[in-house]
Amino acid sequence: MTNIVGAIKNLIILVFKNIGKIIFVLVVAVIFTVFLFPLNELSDLASQNVSKYTNNQYYLDFDTLKLNLLSDLGVQLGNVYVETPRTAPLTFKQFIAMPSLSAILYAKPQGTIKLKGLFKGDVEIKVSKHKEDNPNETKIERNLISVQANRLSLADLKNFLVLPVNMSGSMSLSSQIIANLEMQQTPEIQDLTINIKNFDMPQTT
Repeated sequence: MTNIVGAIKNLIILVFKNIGKIIFVLVVAVIFTVFLFPLNELSDLASQNVSKYTNNQYYLDFDTLKLNLLSDLGVQLGNVYVETPRTAPLTFKQFIAMPSLSAILYAKPQGTIKLKGLFKGDVEIKVSKHKEDNPNETKIERNLISVQANRLSLADLKNFLVLPVNMSGSMSLSSQIIANLEMQQTPEIQDLTINIKNFDMPQTT
């Protein structure tokens, strides 16, 4: 169980190493280019921008795009596929990004992200500016990242992390992380609560 918790902590850190880049490209670039390009070309355009902005380390593809400019400003992608440099590809049913006002005005990667169908479960990530205890002593801008995940498949998580063991069951977690999204500092995991159900580790043959 200790190894699983350690793997989960490593996964959280890995995800947020480049989340600033992904949020910036998907929320800012896609929103402002949607008015200039036909919808059927946006998937290719977003894929090109993600590859360019991450030095060809990430690849993004999606089937549908919906833009909300009224109540909750944001973008919704359907049937999303993401390739990363260190893990197996990610697939999920919906990616919903709702940037905060500061994200829109100052190109800051802050707001709310919802990943539906990730590891057969749902994940919600909220990114906001961290209020430092001694702001005059801190030169690096850090963010408070709140993560809430429900009913994630441990088998799918194992495949994503390419772990050498088999496991099954479901996991829910909540966590708060203080991090600089450009990874100028190691992220600080302030709180991590994990709830695992129906856990099993079948022996490999």
